[in-house]
Amino acid sequence: MLPQRWQTKLETNTSDEEEAETEEQQSLWRDCLKQLGIVILIHSVLSMATIALMLQFGKPFIHGLMSEPWADILTAWLTIFLCAPFLWALMRLGSHNEKVLTLWNSGRSARVKIIAIQLLRIIIAAAFISFILGHTIHLGGMLGIFLVIAFIFIIIFSPISRGRGERMTKTFIENLTEREKL
Repeated sequence: MLPQRWQTKLETNTSDEEEAETEEQQSLWRDCLKQLGIVILIHSVLSMATIALMLQFGKPFIHGLMSEPWADILTAWLTIFLCAPFLWALMRLGSHNEKVLTLWNSGRSARVKIIAIQLLRIIIAAAFISFILGHTIHLGGMLGIFLVIAFIFIIIFSPISRGRGERMTKTFIENLTEREKL
């Protein structure tokens, strides 16, 4: 039912992508996806723990100190601030990783997969931010979407989030490798 021009384009694109991946590329994909799964799991758990603690203990405490709209705003801001290093690490590009660079340079289909994975990471972080805003500040639809996008850009491009995230990641990796040596 597709026009002939689209069918031709699809056949051309799929025939180019049907080239078999080498053993090395398959191994790189396995390693990258395993590493990505660990990163997503660790930073998601840390973000969920931070959110749960702030909603369970921080929100009632802050509400006891100040009035309703300001308490909600402060709770949302503090929760996002505390989660920022984890969200930054969750969203950061793996361009520093040699395996990702090798896959990126291996072809167009690999680039599409890497971009899709990166978009998934940003969507996961956006879901956390949406959850925080939804449970602290009750906003309208478009304002909420705008705030989520704004917070994502602030976290990604913030040198403070980057520095805190890199230090925490470095410390975690050092502790993990030290524990493996024992």
